[in-house]
Amino acid sequence: MAAQTMLQEWEAGDEETVALWKQMNEWVIDGFNKTYESLGISFDKVYLESEQYLFGKEIILDGLERDVFYRREDGAIECDLSVEKLDRKVVLRSDGTSVYITQDIGTTVNKAEDFGLSGQVFVVGNEQIYHFKVLFSILEKLGYSWAGNLTHLAYGMVNL
Repeated sequence: MAAQTMLQEWEAGDEETVALWKQMNEWVIDGFNKTYESLGISFDKVYLESEQYLFGKEIILDGLERDVFYRREDGAIECDLSVEKLDRKVVLRSDGTSVYITQDIGTTVNKAEDFGLSGQVFVVGNEQIYHFKVLFSILEKLGYSWAGNLTHLAYGMVNL
């Protein structure tokens, strides 16, 4: 319950919650950057989930108006993917906060628009196979012409 309250406060812009999040996020990003630097890795652009959820919410609300999604009795917004044998997927919680796929929708659309992509390849572990099937199906239902050119290149568990 406390985590849900903090998420609501963070998405609402509560100053104390956002300040704590910024501090923790800075620690994480600094650690990532040190690791990337030591490996000689650089990126053309970095998409932070925290910068994508609002765009994802906009896309979902637009999809709600176009009947791609529907609002449940409890207020959550869901996509019915039963025809695709993927069940139903909540894309916004009943309290209006985002879920992981909300951010992935925003990020995927932003990357396509920023770079004029006609497809994307996601190299992510095989435990995420279902998630990417759902993501790709939702983007197809939303009408993105490139959605059929999305690929999840799954790999097995890597132990170092």
